[in-house]
Amino acid sequence: PRAEVPPRAGARRTVGGGGGGGAAAGAAAGEGGQGDRGDLTIRVFRDGGEVDVAVRPAVLGSDDEVRLLLWAGLVLRRTPRCVLERCSLAAAQVLQAMLPAGGVFIQHVLGGSPGESREIERLCFLLEVNGRPVRELEDVMRALAAAPPAADAQGANGSAQGGAAAAAGDAAVPSEVGDEGDAGGRPRQWIRLRLMDTHGQEHVRALQRDPLYFPTFDLNRAGPGRWQCARRDK
Repeated sequence: PRAEVPPRAGARRTVGGGGGGGAAAGAAAGEGGQGDRGDLTIRVFRDGGEVDVAVRPAVLGSDDEVRLLLWAGLVLRRTPRCVLERCSLAAAQVLQAMLPAGGVFIQHVLGGSPGESREIERLCFLLEVNGRPVRELEDVMRALAAAPPAADAQGANGSAQGGAAAAAGDAAVPSEVGDEGDAGGRPRQWIRLRLMDTHGQEHVRALQRDPLYFPTFDLNRAGPGRWQCARRDK
């Protein structure tokens, strides 16, 4: 025997056969079509039976990214809407001040890059570069343009120099970050980053750029399946 469950207010109760309930749990019913107010009717499995519910879908813009910035092995982009909606309350309060730009999100960290060597995690937010707040990708480029220039291949010895600097630890970094040069006039190459994870916990990391093996690229979508790439190193 099947126990009858009264329908909820505003919903049409539908009783199907024994096998229909499971199928209806994951399927939308199309027979209702568009309602008088533009609503859609979906069929869900609720309280032991099938129920038709009228819902009004929100019109949202596409969340496909049109610009990516690759710097020091970090793949940076505008924070996706789905991330803004699912991060913790502490993180959301910080990001709320960055709207409508939404902040800069580290979507990926390339293996072997300066970012990976400094243990920068993917799926976190970039808040500052050398003490300069960043709300969008162009803020990152402006902060990097104001930073001391990176050494060339001979001065940095490629990624090997970056790996040696990574082993130095954070304690030795603060006195060097942001300085124009040391006593011998050699340019400092450290860049300080203030980061925040999706739980709202903040972290500070410093890394050295490696323009030989990990140059800066600005990628912009130029159409379906097409991207334009421009190198942005100083």
